[in-house]
Amino acid sequence: MLHPVGPLPASVYWRRRVLAIAAALGVLLLAWVALPGGEGDGGSGGRQETSALVGSPSPTGAEPTSLAATPPAGDPGRAGDAGSGASGAGTATPATTTPSAPPPPPQPCTDSALSLRAVPERPAYRVGDTPVVDLVVRNVSAAACARDLGARQQEVVLYAGTRRLWSSNDCYPGGSRDVQVLQPGDSASFSVTWSGLSSRPRCAGERVRVTAGTYQLVARLDTLASARAPLVLR
Repeated sequence: MLHPVGPLPASVYWRRRVLAIAAALGVLLLAWVALPGGEGDGGSGGRQETSALVGSPSPTGAEPTSLAATPPAGDPGRAGDAGSGASGAGTATPATTTPSAPPPPPQPCTDSALSLRAVPERPAYRVGDTPVVDLVVRNVSAAACARDLGARQQEVVLYAGTRRLWSSNDCYPGGSRDVQVLQPGDSASFSVTWSGLSSRPRCAGERVRVTAGTYQLVARLDTLASARAPLVLR
């Protein structure tokens, strides 16, 4: 083994052996440097960085820590930091509003809160016509109010001086309730048609045709009565 055998000079074979041995030693050295236990700077730095990220046991046995466990104080994702981004903000709670109480119902209309008129639809009628009289009620107060304006509360009466000639309720009493709310300045109108005949309460006695003349109409809404208005028959 120590004495080369071959057609070439012995020095050639010795140089080849030296080169082969040197190459083998180089491979072994590189392999040793690359192993985890080696002393190379690159391997040591890589292990230290990995250990810092993952965490290593402390000499006292404390729990391992990691960079992700405690964010820096200026981290925009820290929960509770003023001015933090959306990732650190809690779920927004919509503002709640207390519903306002409904307005109280309007008070009943007193007689002084209303005006009432009896208005013939024409200034004069002929004997034998069927005059139409409007009963007009209006809220003259500064507040809305409610009043029963039903037919049961309405009445139109015809007078000749102080003598009562006819009432819209003599032969057609009764009727339904109709409570309405009148705003300030609002008015409501109801029409009554007169047959031109006289009448008595409960439609008693004979009914006769009223002759030509100037008569007075009075409208009534329960306890409220209007001023007299003229009705002319020709």
